[in-house]
Amino acid sequence: MSLRERDPREIVRGWGKLTAEVSPMVSPILLLLRTAAAQDPELAKVLAETDATRLVRMRHNAQRLADRGFLRKGLNVERAAQIMWAHTSPELYDLFVLRQGWTPEQLGEYVAEAFEALLL
Repeated sequence: MSLRERDPREIVRGWGKLTAEVSPMVSPILLLLRTAAAQDPELAKVLAETDATRLVRMRHNAQRLADRGFLRKGLNVERAAQIMWAHTSPELYDLFVLRQGWTPEQLGEYVAEAFEALLL
């Protein structure tokens, strides 16, 4: 998130664009890891660490929104982070892009719209 950006909608649109750029590269690998982790305890640990790391990043982003007064009234940082974590999951990429035929750009637009509606 740009520390100079004054419009919170632009901030979440940027996160949507980032999702569109990163998901096609990362999500297929994470989905494969999830499948393999069901049979391999070491890979299950890697998957858990990956999920935890993403939640930490989302918590950081949510805190930055909160610090600037952009979070919706009544929404705390932890809940905002959980919402962001779910909407940036490889599972969402699987559901919309791989199963429903959305483009990564459509997914990114959805994520931005969801963040705007749910967080701001």
